Amino acid sequence: MRPLEWLIVATSILAVFCFLQPQPPSSTLWLGVAAALLVLLHARVEGIHWQMGPAYLAVALMLFVRATGPTSPTLRLTCGMLAGAMVAASLVLSWVLPMFKLPAPTGRYPVGTRTLHFTDSKRAEMHEGAKPGNREVVAQLWYPAATAKWQKALYRRKKETTRRSSYQAVLKTHSLQDAPATAECFPVLVHNSAWWGFRNRSTFMIQDLASHGFIVVAISHPYNSSMVELADGSVANPDYSLDLGFSLAKYIPIEERFAMADQELAIQTADCRFVLDELEKLDRTPGHPLESRMRMDRVAAYGYSFGGAVSVELAREDSRVLVALELDGVLHGAAFSHGLDKPILLIDSPWMISPGEHSDNPRLAETSRMWNIIAESKMRLLERCGGVRIIVDGMVHADFTDQIFMSPFRRLSSSGSIPPKRVAHILNTYVLAFFQQTLLDIPSSLLSRDAKDFPEATIQLWRSCVK
Repeated sequence: MRPLEWLIVATSILAVFCFLQPQPPSSTLWLGVAAALLVLLHARVEGIHWQMGPAYLAVALMLFVRATGPTSPTLRLTCGMLAGAMVAASLVLSWVLPMFKLPAPTGRYPVGTRTLHFTDSKRAEMHEGAKPGNREVVAQLWYPAATAKWQKALYRRKKETTRRSSYQAVLKTHSLQDAPATAECFPVLVHNSAWWGFRNRSTFMIQDLASHGFIVVAISHPYNSSMVELADGSVANPDYSLDLGFSLAKYIPIEERFAMADQELAIQTADCRFVLDELEKLDRTPGHPLESRMRMDRVAAYGYSFGGAVSVELAREDSRVLVALELDGVLHGAAFSHGLDKPILLIDSPWMISPGEHSDNPRLAETSRMWNIIAESKMRLLERCGGVRIIVDGMVHADFTDQIFMSPFRRLSSSGSIPPKRVAHILNTYVLAFFQQTLLDIPSSLLSRDAKDFPEATIQLWRSCVK
């Protein structure tokens, strides 16, 4: 819990204790007033959220009962116990789903962030159920900032959250909203998230890369990404019945799944190429905050899950993209059959190596067959084209995202057996080393076959495409 939340809870507990006395002291009312003032300050400074909702109601209840004058002992006891239960409920909710903190960036630069809206006049929107018109794309940039004294950026935009995740719209990050960029020029990293993912799902990694001198552009792909707020304030939602991997709200034959994946892959790859075109224009636009800040001759693509497929396909199609990185990613499209003749790093959980079979359930068996086909295709890619693969024992699919920091309970965080801070350290170290080596020509022993920096990691090298 954050400082003002602790003060609200402590003041409320004192007020409840006084409230339950046979003769409540006059200070009871003032404790309630103090708690109410703290709630108002908390709303302005930290932001209100539903986990603290019961405590807010407890403060209001005690103020109301105390301000209405003398009450019967039974009513006062009942209200006091109810208020105490409400405060306790907020403590439990704030423990189960806390206002989590991401690891602080380790680089020397403060990190700025800004969100950009682009409309591609050359492409019409293709998704079923989308509003008619040209294709819209939302991109969020993180970059080395010129100052550390600036307003902190919020984790997500309110319209891009659900009721349950709405607290993330008041959660502050280590980034600085619309801060001025430092007067240097940096390599550009294009980031793509998972099917139904949101662009800042791996903010812990994005912020760290930006602090080390990279500009990271994370792209939301409307009608496939999770809720995306468009330029006019409307929200684009995906079709949650079309999960190609795990949930299978409706049965989809494996051939149709691959065809749908390839169709979406083409859309998202085109989105990325369009964003790179727009960034090139901004880099040449006099007076733009990012003018002359982007090294468009040093571009890489990386992604998580389905975003990994997008990143590899983007590197295959776009000559500006020099290297690709997959984070527990999949493989679709032309790269699935033809490979990639550029440096590539795959960081995988053990499950991605051998997903296994489920012969007792036909639908699960077909899902497993799809994942095994993808696992085999990734192996063929490495055997045919070369590259580096790092398998981290103890990690699971969700470990590549901020979700592991969102709850101390694995049932909610979906984390593996490695502590979240350790996971972030391992991933950030390898990802930074790869991009520094391939884009900045800074050699790293971390990516050698004999490296033993992390006991959890096994490094596999094929005919090396890495410089």
